[in-house]
Amino acid sequence: MNVSFGAWYLTPGSPPEASLLSGKPSTAISFSGGGSRSYTVSIGYLLGLREMSVLNSTRYISGVSGGSWATAAFSYAQFGAAGDSVPRDEAELLDEYVPPEALNMTGLKHMPARSARRGVTHSFDAAILEKWVTNPLSTAWCDVMYDNFLAPLGVAHDAAFVVDNASAVAARARNPDFLRSAKFVWPRADRPWPIINMALLGPQSLSPFKQSDRRYAMVEATPLYVGISYARNLSYVGEYGKVETHTVGGGVEPWAFDLSAKIGLGGASHATLQTSTPAAPPFSLRVAMGASSYFLGGFVAGVPLIDQEAMERRYFSAATRSPTEAPTDAEFLFADGGTSQNLGLIGLLQRRVRSIVLFCNFETPLSSARKWNPLAANATATLTRDTLEDDLPTYFGVVPQGLTNKSRGTDVLHNAVFSPGDFAPTVAALQQAQLRGSGAVVTTPLTTVSNAYYGLPAGISANVTWVYLSRCTEWEQRLPAELRALVVPEKDADDPSSLRKHGTFKGFPHFSTTDLSLSAEKANLLASLCAWVIKQNEALLRAALGPTPV
Repeated sequence: MNVSFGAWYLTPGSPPEASLLSGKPSTAISFSGGGSRSYTVSIGYLLGLREMSVLNSTRYISGVSGGSWATAAFSYAQFGAAGDSVPRDEAELLDEYVPPEALNMTGLKHMPARSARRGVTHSFDAAILEKWVTNPLSTAWCDVMYDNFLAPLGVAHDAAFVVDNASAVAARARNPDFLRSAKFVWPRADRPWPIINMALLGPQSLSPFKQSDRRYAMVEATPLYVGISYARNLSYVGEYGKVETHTVGGGVEPWAFDLSAKIGLGGASHATLQTSTPAAPPFSLRVAMGASSYFLGGFVAGVPLIDQEAMERRYFSAATRSPTEAPTDAEFLFADGGTSQNLGLIGLLQRRVRSIVLFCNFETPLSSARKWNPLAANATATLTRDTLEDDLPTYFGVVPQGLTNKSRGTDVLHNAVFSPGDFAPTVAALQQAQLRGSGAVVTTPLTTVSNAYYGLPAGISANVTWVYLSRCTEWEQRLPAELRALVVPEKDADDPSSLRKHGTFKGFPHFSTTDLSLSAEKANLLASLCAWVIKQNEALLRAALGPTPV
């Protein structure tokens, strides 16, 4: 059986989708990882943005881990498909906004049948364990994520994703045998171009990897291609000292991501490649979304004996530079995109997006200035992983105490794209916004420093709007007294970094990432808070995402 598929070299600054998106402003929204907490707050933010009517003119929507669940659900929901849980339109998917004054426990306990928020109220742990009995853990994970977030939206179990119906027809016409029974989904043309981020850890033959010398790369799953936006050679080191060097980079049509060919692009920017031995079914949205959130992958890939529970898949790099160069074609391990980057920021800078809104749906609260003042002398020397989420400072080349490449199976120390000198003013501005009580939302104009690992030159300018999940004291004051008593912290309530220690809403809004199942009350309250934050900061967000972003 001969199978042909499109391949691209992928060069930072020249994404293949550019011609398809040229009519939209150079803007993007990106949702961080954070499991069900991140998914839920992302749905809330999307509700607020929808009511602002800015999503039709936003160019990109990017997601990592729990943020990728929201990105996939929002982008690929099959409105009107058969099924009682399938929303008829976007309004049912995102549900309606409820202002804080109208919230009460009776209403919070009700979850509409077609609301996207329902996904986090389903079983996770028990369902994963049940499927793990007869499947690898990574397969069980992907299946449960599908069952909870995609199946209720009418997406078929093995649906591949493409640009549009014409792309699906063309792919099937080229490959009538391989794609005869394939099902396809595609994003709506009037909504942002989706990017689902997953991490490529390294070749399976070297696992477990040396914990202090990781070389992860971000794989981006888009409707046009799945691949790595910057081609380079990476030397991987196993725990026992063995070294292998592989070329990573380039992209292929999404449904063909698990396939390979004998030759790569050979220096061409785009070509059609062929294989006569397809060894896997079409790559699906279920697997892309599952891989993006498989947080266990980073942990187990560095631990002997249990590393076999990492997510293993074929990786083929089309990014060869000459006709005689052999392409990388080997079994690699994949994991949660947050093991490499938790914000999807670098991929948007590689695309030269000029205005980026980063939704930092983090578990760690942003410390108030009275606890940690970023503008104080030697402040970074006292920065810890409890001060704020440790992913954020690494984008400025600032490393909190205790964060190393041995930490939680990650490789985040290659992520410096902004000057360390811009870190303290950015955090101070977020602290000031948080203290005002209507959301930690600020815009900072930033310019990149050179980052050879990701192929980013110095001098790229972008306005970055940071939306850091936080308590909002003004919103809390508008809650009915009975509900406010369940939400506001028992001590230090005037400090927005203090959280409630007991009760139904313990830890709100920073519920633990490991708490995959949320009650209807928690999910509805989280989404309501985040939609409110969008409304309170509408002018700033409209400036960032409008037709002519500032």
